[in-house]
Amino acid sequence: MNSKKAKRAKRAKRAEKIGKKINKQEVNCGCMRPRSVVRLASCLTHKGHRKHLRLLAETWELVTDAISVVDPQTGQLLYVNGAWRRLYGYSSQMALGTQVEGLVNPKKLTKKLRKQIHEETLQGHWCGRLINRDAKGREFPVDLSTGLVNAPNGKLIGLLGVGTPLRGGTVTDEKINRLVLHHQETLSRELQTLLESTLFNGDPIANGKSEHNGRVQGIERLSPREIEVFDLIGQGLSTVQISRNLKVSHYTIQAHRNHIRDKLDLRDSAVLTFRAYQWSREKKINKAPSAKAK
Repeated sequence: MNSKKAKRAKRAKRAEKIGKKINKQEVNCGCMRPRSVVRLASCLTHKGHRKHLRLLAETWELVTDAISVVDPQTGQLLYVNGAWRRLYGYSSQMALGTQVEGLVNPKKLTKKLRKQIHEETLQGHWCGRLINRDAKGREFPVDLSTGLVNAPNGKLIGLLGVGTPLRGGTVTDEKINRLVLHHQETLSRELQTLLESTLFNGDPIANGKSEHNGRVQGIERLSPREIEVFDLIGQGLSTVQISRNLKVSHYTIQAHRNHIRDKLDLRDSAVLTFRAYQWSREKKINKAPSAKAK
């Protein structure tokens, strides 16, 4: 009888320890930052290299630049972060294991340039400007910096690429935000046309009228909180200002912005800002007649 009681006591203690471990794992910071899902190519078979690359990728998932890691021998993509997937429009399943040059370069690199990039990267670093293409066939310039990804023992895992897309010369998110903020009510038709042609790289605008006209495709997919954030972006508020208004962390607002971009299939922050401005402005115009009628 005593031995049975002792066994039960041991089992109870073991169950209590397991419960404590699970509770410790479930503790989080409460900032509502989306959990990163790291996927690696199956062609990377070395267990130690996979583990080390996964640890690095956990941080890269939070970076806004497009990051990729390719195999130094074959040129196959071993890893791409969330920003890369949003920029080029490929899922992890579509991209991983594919040769990066054939995927994002509309015209294959010359042998001389390919050799130069490869040699300088193996020496430590290369940077330059290339023309890239996304999944929809749109071409755009990208500032690319490359480097090495080494294992703790110094062995080469892959070649790192960090890409930053360029928009219409000197257009930046800050300039767009500033413009929308200062010209919220008085933005002219000509200025809207200029913004559209800059942001959408020459998308056709018939008779001076925008094809979108304030209607945002896929808006019904947004949650009520995401619609609230989308509206505040359209009013010209920055991420920090929105976080203060809604009394939440700016990480939470950044997460909402990322989700909105994914759901509405918007390429970058400038397009998101302008789409939100159009939608917010159209909403105000539609509200005006109903207010007069009352």
